[in-house]
Amino acid sequence: MARRKRSSKYGRAVTGGRHRTIWNNRERVYEKLKKRYGVRKAARIANAGHTKAARSRMAKKAARTRKRRGR
Repeated sequence: MARRKRSSKYGRAVTGGRHRTIWNNRERVYEKLKKRYGVRKAARIANAGHTKAARSRMAKKAARTRKRRGR
């Protein structure tokens, strides 16, 4: 039976999940995150911040999380 393509919530079709695509300017972040979270989660986080606006959104979200946890 042929493997069925499933759509990803990131807008690309995912077949096997082994294709690694990281934005060039996020490679160092990816390498650091990979040790802690694993390949797939690290790639998702690293790629999420590939623009200045996206990194700013991530920082604001992290600040809200820290505030809510009482740090």
